Amino acid sequence: MKRFHPLGLGGLLALLGFFCAPALAQLETAHWLLTNQDQLDFQTDPPQLTPFPGAVALHFRNSFASVSDAEGNLLFYSDGYHVYDRGGTIMPNGADLHLNSVSAVMIVPRPQHPGLYYVFVSITTGVNLETALDYTLVDMRANEGKGDVVQRPARLRGYGTSYITATAGCAEDTVWVMGSTRLESYAVTEAGVDTLPVSSNETMAALGLTYWSFRRLSPTADRLVFANAPGSFFLADFDLATGKVMRPRQLFYSDIRNIPTSPAAEFSPSGNLLYLSIDRQIFQFDIRAGSEAAIRASQTLVWEAPEPLSNPIQLQLGADGRIYFRWLPLDLQQYSLGVISLPEQKGRACAPDAQTYMFPMPNSFFGLPLFPSYLLARPQWSLAGSQTVCPRIEGVRYWVQEGNADLYTWTVEGGTIVSGQGTDTITVNWGPTHPAASVLVAGVSRYGCFAEGVLPVKIKVRLEPPVPQGPTLLCANRVDGQAYHVLPTTGSVYTWEAVGGTVVSGQGSSHITVDWQGTGEHLLWVQEQSTTIDTVCAGLSDTVRVRVVDDPTTLSLRYASFDTIQTDVVHVVWSTNRPDLLQSPALETSRAGAVRVTPYGQGDLFIDTPSLQEDLPRYRIRGFNTCGDTVFSLFHRPVFLTGTNDTTNQLITLTWTAYEGWPVDHYEIWQRVEQSAGWRKIDAVAGSLATPLTYTAPRGQDGFFHQYMIRAVGTDNLGPVAAWSNPVYLNFPHPLLIPNVFSPNHKGPNETFTVKNLEFYPQARLVVYNRWGKQVYAQTPYRNDWQGLTNQGNPLAAGTYYYFLDVLSEFYIPACDVLPCNYALRSNYRQTFRGWVQIVR
Repeated sequence: MKRFHPLGLGGLLALLGFFCAPALAQLETAHWLLTNQDQLDFQTDPPQLTPFPGAVALHFRNSFASVSDAEGNLLFYSDGYHVYDRGGTIMPNGADLHLNSVSAVMIVPRPQHPGLYYVFVSITTGVNLETALDYTLVDMRANEGKGDVVQRPARLRGYGTSYITATAGCAEDTVWVMGSTRLESYAVTEAGVDTLPVSSNETMAALGLTYWSFRRLSPTADRLVFANAPGSFFLADFDLATGKVMRPRQLFYSDIRNIPTSPAAEFSPSGNLLYLSIDRQIFQFDIRAGSEAAIRASQTLVWEAPEPLSNPIQLQLGADGRIYFRWLPLDLQQYSLGVISLPEQKGRACAPDAQTYMFPMPNSFFGLPLFPSYLLARPQWSLAGSQTVCPRIEGVRYWVQEGNADLYTWTVEGGTIVSGQGTDTITVNWGPTHPAASVLVAGVSRYGCFAEGVLPVKIKVRLEPPVPQGPTLLCANRVDGQAYHVLPTTGSVYTWEAVGGTVVSGQGSSHITVDWQGTGEHLLWVQEQSTTIDTVCAGLSDTVRVRVVDDPTTLSLRYASFDTIQTDVVHVVWSTNRPDLLQSPALETSRAGAVRVTPYGQGDLFIDTPSLQEDLPRYRIRGFNTCGDTVFSLFHRPVFLTGTNDTTNQLITLTWTAYEGWPVDHYEIWQRVEQSAGWRKIDAVAGSLATPLTYTAPRGQDGFFHQYMIRAVGTDNLGPVAAWSNPVYLNFPHPLLIPNVFSPNHKGPNETFTVKNLEFYPQARLVVYNRWGKQVYAQTPYRNDWQGLTNQGNPLAAGTYYYFLDVLSEFYIPACDVLPCNYALRSNYRQTFRGWVQIVR
């Protein structure tokens, strides 16, 4: 299984790629089973949707794990319940491995044993819904190469989860597997699975955590990202030698409680950039930024779903070095599989495409497969240094960018290494003109890994200096002292030309500062000249266009609205006309003279949980434009609602404050009554600047337990908007009032035995007895229609009769003593009323 070899010049030359080459594909992960008929096949670039070569049961599975050989030929796959050979037939001993619910499955090669694979499965047992992590051994050398399950499931310690992750060093002599809610690592070696885990639970305890729900080890095997809640992510170091987790840092926290409950994260192939999915957004973090605060500050929104989602986003690195993400809109019309094509690029330059592959419903789309990260794409190193040099120039510097090896071996074609052999930086004396010179490097780490890179170099008289680097978009008030540079070559002189600006320092060197004048487009280029013992070389760079603008960035707070599900939460939704220019958006919350700033939101959404009182907070969004100026939205304040009930007259009275932020066209009154499945609009009143506003209506007869919310409807500069108030809860008891006399003589009122409010008790039974205890009438359900007759229709004589009235109520009542809270069904609530009634004729 090793793809990395002992360092040697012959092997090195055969393996070397190109400068900044893409990640190398590992075809053991070539087959992604996505639906009951489709796979994503990574044997082509880009990968293609093709029919799956195996056979798949048509019922739902969380996900399938598969493994292929080094050429990408499918070997076998599993859903955790069964193990299938490449043709879709269940392997010998591979049926019914688990009868409990399977939440995750991953296939891990056994080190140093080609053809042996462990299938790790996280299950939910039938005992108190506890979770566990099991493993099974498959031998692909058996059964004429079709495979055999040679070891049935063995149980590791409990606490399995729906996520399994694994990694290994380049030597692949030890694979570390993590699949528990505890911070524990299992070593898989040549000897098999070590059932005693390496525990890092002390790291969790230091954070005050007792469990974690998601984890992902990086392809570089040195970092771990994990989450203990939908909106709380941590980044830690992972020690490949010991399996220990160390130095956790919190990257992201959100107190959103009604977002999808499955967090997800993925590393770029280099491990330098991290992608997190929260609700319907994908964020990028630069792990190289340094401190915890710096990494958090690098947070960038790179993609957001256009509408709410039915399922959480899933992320998975592919064999081609791209990151794939699955998402399903709330309308359930189609699954989409998006691709982040350039995951090593910062910000939106990572090129997310949300609909690269689409799957119309009702196609049964499984979860994205899980693979050991070391079987996925691994990047080549890149080199830095001058790529065009003058003949016989001396002392030119070359270095490895972000290398992590302990020993480097360099080879130069067309020149001589004069210093630095064995380190990450060398200097070279170049020889005569050479059209295809090069610098090559290979590095070996303490874990037995090596990587390699090559930088082509041209030795010629006509130089090709690199394009100047520096800001190309500037604000009119930030035009002075702007820095630009090119990669320097020893002995070169650089002459800069700035059209529309002045070079104020650095002329003649590779680094300058420029003062630009006025708005519009300006030009910058550099001439490089190098003189050696017998040659004068020169050349011009490409031109850089620098645009100076007055930053037009504006902020709009769309609405501040209570959530209709988590009703103590306020959603503050905002937008900007220039998301590419806006920096560091934050929420300002102002109340009673105090201002609180929340710097971390969810894209266009901030969350607040205010205490419910009439003086609700005022909210606004603030940020910075590219000129460094602070930009503010207008203030908004949600509607605050109170209510009272008049049980005598069956009236409700609702009182609310006017919405602040945009003109309100009208206020809608929404009601929810006990067992009602949802809210319904019962009325509307015109918008008004006056506050408070009041609404009174005879709604008591609608039910026992009422909830009301106000919905403010209006228009802002971007279109129609609406915002909800907090809810209020009102109670109308509706007691039964039972008469003791009625006169069924067809002469006017009181013709029937009418129990007031009986309509609120639909499951009522009335039984009537005469004075001698004989039953004379019974009816279920009773509808206030007894006219003094027997069940056979015979009139009963005037006199006194005795009744039993049983009522069976099924309605929702508050599940707590202090509102707001959820409603709970109180069913089979039976009461019996006994009494007498006189028939008067």
